[in-house]
Order: sequence, then C-alpha cells, then structure tokens
Amino acid sequence: MQLPIFCCGRRYTQSDRDSASIDTITLKQRTGLDLEIPPIDKGFIKRSIEASTDLADTPLCSIVNFLSNVGKNWKMADYPRRKIYVNHLCRYLGYSRAMAENEANWIALLLCASNRIYDSLACELGDWNMVDRWICREEVNLKALPLGTLLHLLPGNVPLSAVISMIRAAVTKNRSIIKLSADDPFTSSAILQSFIEVDAKHPVTTSFSIGYWPRSDSEVGPQFAKHVDAIIAWGGNDLLAWCQKHARESTDIIKFGPKRSLTIIGECDDFEEAAKRVAFDASVYDQRACFSTRQVFVMDSIYNDFKEKLAKAMTLVSELIPKGQATLDELADQALTLQQNRFLTPELLFSDAWSIVDIDSRLAEPHCLGRTIYLQKIAQPEAVYPYIDKSVQTVGIYPHGLGERLRDELARRGVSRIVEVGSHNVFRLGGSHDGLLPMQRLVRFVSQEAPSSQIIKGMPAEIDQVLILENDEFLDFIP
Repeated sequence: MQLPIFCCGRRYTQSDRDSASIDTITLKQRTGLDLEIPPIDKGFIKRSIEASTDLADTPLCSIVNFLSNVGKNWKMADYPRRKIYVNHLCRYLGYSRAMAENEANWIALLLCASNRIYDSLACELGDWNMVDRWICREEVNLKALPLGTLLHLLPGNVPLSAVISMIRAAVTKNRSIIKLSADDPFTSSAILQSFIEVDAKHPVTTSFSIGYWPRSDSEVGPQFAKHVDAIIAWGGNDLLAWCQKHARESTDIIKFGPKRSLTIIGECDDFEEAAKRVAFDASVYDQRACFSTRQVFVMDSIYNDFKEKLAKAMTLVSELIPKGQATLDELADQALTLQQNRFLTPELLFSDAWSIVDIDSRLAEPHCLGRTIYLQKIAQPEAVYPYIDKSVQTVGIYPHGLGERLRDELARRGVSRIVEVGSHNVFRLGGSHDGLLPMQRLVRFVSQEAPSSQIIKGMPAEIDQVLILENDEFLDFIP
C-alpha cells in the first residue's frame, strides 16, 4: 500500500513534483508488512514553509468549532475514515481490534472536547482570549501570538500523541510541518484527511503539511530544521542531538520523552479495585507509552493478597483489551525475561498475555514490555524514593490520599505527574506534560505597557523620571 503525503492541506501528487519519476520509501511495519510513501522534494519543502496558511487572524472559536466538527465524524462507528484507520492499526501496527477502536474513541473525545480546549489554554496561558485579543493584566495589555511554523517529529508508540500535537499547534495558531513516524504513519495523516473531508479550504486544514523522510536523510530534515520557529521532538536523546545540530540558534526545541512510570500501592483493603487499576495501567499500549506502569511497589503486609488479585485482573483486562502483536525482537526479549525469572522465582505468575515478576532491590530497566509487571515489596511507601529520578514521568498512587504524603519528595526527585492508579493515560486539565505547560512554549507574549501618566499600585504619582531626578525624589517612591 502507498501512503499519501500532504502539502498545505492538499494531497501532494506526481503532478506537483519537479521530476517525472520518483523512488518511493519503504516503511516496514511491526506485523512484517511493508508500506510505501513518496519522498519529499524541494517543491514540497518550499511550499510547506512559505505557502501554508497563517492562522494568526483566524478566531479561536472558528478553530475549536472546526476541530469539534471533525471529532463528531470520528464519534460515529461507521465513519469511513475511522473504519479505515482502525483497520490500518490492526493490519499494519498489530493492534487488537479493541485497542484500535479505543484509540479511535479517544481521537473523537480529544477533538470534540471544545470546553476543555478553551480551559486548557486558560490554564496554560492565563486567559484563552489572549490568542485572539489584547487582555488587560495588571500594568499591561498582553497578547499571545503564534511562534510561526512548527516542525513535529512524532513518536510511533502512542498514536494519540500525534492528535495532541496537532490540536496544540492549531489552537495556538501555528503552522505545522509533521514528520510521520515509521512506526505509526497513519494517525496524523488520518486526522488531516478528516480535516479535508469537513472543509478542504479551512485555515486549519491548509496550515498542515505531512510527509516522511528517513533520519539518515542529510537534506530534507535539516532544511526543515533551519526554517522553522520551533521543533516539537517526541523521542530520545539522539533525536534531541539531531535537533540541536541542525536547528537555528533561535529555534526553540520542545522535547517530550523518553520516560518511565511506576506505581505505589499503600495499605488498603480493596485489593481487587487496586489490582484492576494497575492491570489497566500496565496494559494500555502494551507498556510502550512513557506513562505505562512497568514496576509496582507494594506494601509487604498486603503483597501476597495483592499479587493474587493482580493476576486475575491482568486476565480480565487482557480479555477486554487483547494484547497487540509484538515484533520478533520484542517477543524474544520477553521470552528471555520470562525464562530467567522462572528460574529465579518459582512462584512466578504468567500467561500468554501477561506476566508478574517478583524482584528485589533493583531497577526494572531496561524493560521487556509486553504487559510484564515487576512487583516489589516495600516496608513503607518512602522506600520507593531511591528508584525515583528525572527519568520518571508518572507515579500512580493508591489510595489516592497517599499522594499528599509523598508528593513533595517525589517532585523534588524529578517526577512530572502524580496520579491515582488507573489514570496513567488520563492527562488532567491544567496538568504538566514532562514538566512543561506545552502551549506556553508555542506562543510568544507581547505586552503593551501602561503610560507614565497612569498611576499604579504602590506609586503615589506619575512616573516622570526626569522630574524625579531633578527633584532628587527617587527614594520617595520606594514603599
């Protein structure tokens, strides 16, 4: 199958190219199937940088309403674009049908959540109106303007990351160039095609360009990096190094990941509820997401009871959200981990869909993934602290009230999020993302400041600096 690429919201076809013949790029998928995608040429680069729509004068309500209309289509189970997307996730990315449908449901929710979009902007910028107009704030009128053009280097482990990145860019009124991930070349493309189906000429549609180039390409990627105003880099340190090498000194680099996450289970009586929540957190995306639970610390007084309930809960969740297909390398890593731990731990619990490994006093990284939970006894919740550093994104806690006891030290050691168990994949309104409020980084703030004639708090008179110096009155103005 050949995938499309898009320039300024329009499919980029052979007739748009400078040359008559092209050699497509092959993307091998985790299911073993191949996809073909056209390469990006100089014309694509030039048009996507220079001709994409500027959203600065588009009212926020127009942008949010447009996204909501797209989301309403995704809400319909028989929407053709949704059905194609779900089939692609299953056929090429190895998702189970339930996993793929759940991903499509989340896409619908994110796009339809108009009120939450406004509220997210208000939480991060101070006032969502600021992207449309000047807002009076203390001694200035303040406005948030888009940075300009963003380059999104998307991940492949969590498809929703593409949707979130696109929404953030649109509501902050930036233009976007998206590099597809070889591990998920479908999500952002499916969203843009949905934009086109709702309104091909809407400014949001024409503000996006989507394509692919191999990281080894020495021309396309660096050309984009040199001409954009910010790079949103979802990936590891090697990707960050690439951005720093090729971007201009003035280009902002906004980095997400890689991170790991874990869970703390304190004293509780409702083992079954806690176990179900942990099982869910360890099953979403088969532990490939930064927020996926991989290691669970449990109070020794409840350890055995909790472990028994967790095994039953993992089976239940595997029936609700069947495990996806893994690569041969992943399967080999998981099989080796299982065999090693069967030798070391006779009471190891496992099935074809999951495993629970008892460990003692060691960090469970690197992790073999595949719904493998490393379970560790602790005498008190504070015993987790040595395992916490800046590589930890999310810490799930049960019961929730335990978080108030631990949060100060967890935060000091580098954690980004502290959540209730069962909510690792739910980013609450106003919350941080890898220690950032991302939309603050996607705008530049401009202030028109009060005139000297305006008497302000704490100042007894107008600010006439020459007169103040002439009369030697400076100290009189100090409270």
